[in-house]
Amino acid sequence: MPIHDPAIAQAADSAGAAPRGSAGAAPLGSADPAPLGSAGAAPLGSAEPAPLGYGGGGSGLGRGARAFDGPPEDESPFDADVEAIATSLGILRRLGGRRAAARSAALPMREYAVAEVVDLVASRGHSSAGEVAATLGLAQSRASVLVRRARDARWLDAEPGPWDARVTVVSVTDEGREIVELMQADRCTTVDRATVLWSDEDRATLARLLGRFAEAVERPFRR
Repeated sequence: MPIHDPAIAQAADSAGAAPRGSAGAAPLGSADPAPLGSAGAAPLGSAEPAPLGYGGGGSGLGRGARAFDGPPEDESPFDADVEAIATSLGILRRLGGRRAAARSAALPMREYAVAEVVDLVASRGHSSAGEVAATLGLAQSRASVLVRRARDARWLDAEPGPWDARVTVVSVTDEGREIVELMQADRCTTVDRATVLWSDEDRATLARLLGRFAEAVERPFRR
């Protein structure tokens, strides 16, 4: 129990101190507390904070930066089927021939780019370095290097072009056809494993539609 000392109470009254609980004291949790920081600062938890990215905010995004309005809406000009096909093609490109070729001791990984050229030439009958560059998306100088390496490996033979004798074209040798057969066997193995549970009808449908698609894609690169 606190001890009441009349002398202490009288001294407090004479000094003008507001007694504890007096109506003049600012109660804890008052509606008008002293704001955090300077007198003009917005109180903590203000209903109108400075927007993110604007001059009054502290985001550091700089004057004129736009506030974040959430993820952008899907503005793709393509329909869902086209998007799905493109995604599948990306997967096939990443997981396709290079890994299959790397598993084969007869075709080291470092030679795969050269073998791709040989495979392309085999499908055309003959090609120039320019056609190889355009079809495979290579620089002319890079395509010329790959063609030369294929010739050095005796996978390709050079001859004058049928439409212009000043242009050199290449065709596949017997050794080159062995490389092409190896790559085709790897591709067939991949397809067979992936579609082993498919019906014959589904496989036939895939072969028909994929063939049409491949022909349409390659047509602009053919002379």
